[in-house]
Amino acid sequence: MIPVKFYENLGKIPYIRPIAVIAIIAAICLILSGMNERTDGGTDVLSAETQLEARLASVLSAMDGVGECRVMINADEGVLIVAKGAEDISVRLEIIRAVRALLGVESERVEVLAMGD
Repeated sequence: MIPVKFYENLGKIPYIRPIAVIAIIAAICLILSGMNERTDGGTDVLSAETQLEARLASVLSAMDGVGECRVMINADEGVLIVAKGAEDISVRLEIIRAVRALLGVESERVEVLAMGD
């Protein structure tokens, strides 16, 4: 228990109220920033997945015989690619080979479909 004299002397210190207000505001800011970090954790993972999909699509579309392509990677490492030029079996096999090399996934986890016009 804090003695009563402490509270009496506390009131005599100049600028104690503004300092207390600033300390309370700082504490609230720290608490709120910690809450944002916890809720944003999921979006960081999604952002990383989206970036990986975009990079993979960029690499695949630069391959010979592959035009525009779209890539989707799901949580269990299944990869779906929809690409122009994938109607050609040799292009489709090259896409699968590239995905295996870049992501380290098995061929059974990669599905390549031809993009419609």
